[in-house]
Amino acid sequence: MSKKFSNTMRIITNGPVELLGDIRIEGHENSSSAYLCRCGLSSNKPYCDGSHTKGGFVAEGEIEAKQSQPLEQEEGPLKVSPRKNGPNIINGNVEILSDSGKHIEQRAKLAMCRCGHSKNKPFCDGAHKEINFEAEGT
Repeated sequence: MSKKFSNTMRIITNGPVELLGDIRIEGHENSSSAYLCRCGLSSNKPYCDGSHTKGGFVAEGEIEAKQSQPLEQEEGPLKVSPRKNGPNIINGNVEILSDSGKHIEQRAKLAMCRCGHSKNKPFCDGAHKEINFEAEGT
């Protein structure tokens, strides 16, 4: 039986990452939900503004489940730190779900692509450096 996490991250096919829970995005108001851009085209980064639709962004939302070690804790805040010209660094316990809601894995720290060019979407592979991605952050 799988544990119920207080924070979830759903990977939306051809769209953003949906975060639900105790969401704390650096430099922004705390919230219980957020949609983060992963196409690199939003004018409102780190948030999605729908630009993926016009921009023709294509990215799978039904990715394979991965083996992950159980996390000691399921609760607590999910902190998002957008890195200048780089990924969103996520710290905090989170269950990652496919677009259809299938469990992919659970993590406590990860780097999420927000340039739209990673070959390992939704995760960052460093492609932002090769394409000279520009975005505000720390």
